Amino acid sequence: MNVSSDRRPGEGSDPAVSSMLNNRPQDAPRGSRRLRWLSVATDAGAVAIAVQLALVPSFGWSDSPSISVRMKAEVLLVTLNVLAFVVNRLYLARTSSVRALETAALLRATLLATIAALAVRVNLVPDFRVRRLVFAQICVFVAVIVGRTFFRTMLKRSRRRGRFMRPVVLIGAGDEAFELLKILRDDPELGFDVRGVVGSMKDESPPDFDVPYLGNTSNVVEAVKNAGAQHAIVGATALDFKELNRTVRALMSAGIHIQVSGGLAGISANRLRRAPIGREASFYLEQVSLEGWQAGVKRAMDIIIGSLLLLVASPIILILAAIVRRQDRGPAFFMQKRIGLDGQPFEIVKIRTMVVDAEARLAELLAQNERSGPLFKLKRDPRLTAIGRFMDATSLNELPQLWNVIRGDMSLVGPRPALPREVATFDDRLMLRHLVRPGITGLWQVESRDSPSFADYERCDVFYVENWSVQLDLAILLQTVGAVLQRAASIFRRDAGPQEKEVGVNAEVIQLPARSA
Repeated sequence: MNVSSDRRPGEGSDPAVSSMLNNRPQDAPRGSRRLRWLSVATDAGAVAIAVQLALVPSFGWSDSPSISVRMKAEVLLVTLNVLAFVVNRLYLARTSSVRALETAALLRATLLATIAALAVRVNLVPDFRVRRLVFAQICVFVAVIVGRTFFRTMLKRSRRRGRFMRPVVLIGAGDEAFELLKILRDDPELGFDVRGVVGSMKDESPPDFDVPYLGNTSNVVEAVKNAGAQHAIVGATALDFKELNRTVRALMSAGIHIQVSGGLAGISANRLRRAPIGREASFYLEQVSLEGWQAGVKRAMDIIIGSLLLLVASPIILILAAIVRRQDRGPAFFMQKRIGLDGQPFEIVKIRTMVVDAEARLAELLAQNERSGPLFKLKRDPRLTAIGRFMDATSLNELPQLWNVIRGDMSLVGPRPALPREVATFDDRLMLRHLVRPGITGLWQVESRDSPSFADYERCDVFYVENWSVQLDLAILLQTVGAVLQRAASIFRRDAGPQEKEVGVNAEVIQLPARSA
């Protein structure tokens, strides 16, 4: 039973306590429950398919598991993997909304399920060989990533059409609320439909802060309910201490779901640890070290993996370079100055994808820019050559950058190398990206490559610098493979949209001039 109360916060302590006890948080909307169960079903189906493929007797192994062994193994692995996914919170939005973090959590969950399966195998499925089990779990990891990629694509398209959205009200009409609004609008796949804002409005609010103003916090419960929402996001920095506590307790007493933003932009939730001060809620923020053993492992990965990839890719690079050279007799490779670690310049190398006079033709295309800020994006860029369009979609033109990685100018994973003109427009926060080597791929490429918002670009770069780890690098590398395959597949679909070219982010033309203030 969810009884609505008209009592204002602070009017009588006993009734408020009674109201809080009687008004439990309302259940998640039916659409949210349906999505969660659909996600579980997708994972279970992916695990079942992967196990069956791993156990077929056509891999040349001498042991051929019987049908009963295959069925028992399938039930065992489906159960253990789904339980491991639940334990690692892979069905919560705060985990699955960031793909790189989701991939890292999937890796942990798969390892956990593998260890559990090895522990119970002898008693439950003694004929299930260890090598088969390990191979099956590798297949499970790949299959679940593929399944979740398709699920995410479906969900993203649905939410862009307004489906599966959760109505939410922002509490606290300050700078933090404005940043939250930008995040929720830039990433509609998060699934929040902002119905309004509650709080003390400033005399001058940003021009694009265009959500309805629902009043101050004295009537916060009525405002949230009248907006048709069951969920509130509270920007703690916009409220003073007493107002914050009074508002949160009023929302709790009405059974409204609450999320509280602490105003820590770009800080991963994984770095927050519960550390109460006395009996009061408090968090300890773990430090991130850009040196130490993880830095050594990262550099070793760059040298070893980069060298192996360059060895394998050399024939492809030579073939593509010959095609580009034959196409218009222009240079096969494109060299450009970029800014790297500690703000030091270096020269990047790529296979040329555009016509020779691409830079001269940029001025006539500036009016068609589809990105905000200093970046440039244009659908069906006329400067792309035929082979260049294919290389751009598949990222094959970036293979020569492996040489930059081996040299130490770049890393496999990191912020995209910026042009000097681009760096000149960066604020102090974005300059943090120069604390690490730029990368061939990065968080922005796998999370927000198609987003027109420069704020997304900034958030991804700063988030990576302040939260990087070897585990996050591995997750981004795995996510990059799927992203490249997905983009490459789009060029073979009849209904595929035109390819996009980012200029100023590892691109082949001069950065756009900074906008005047």
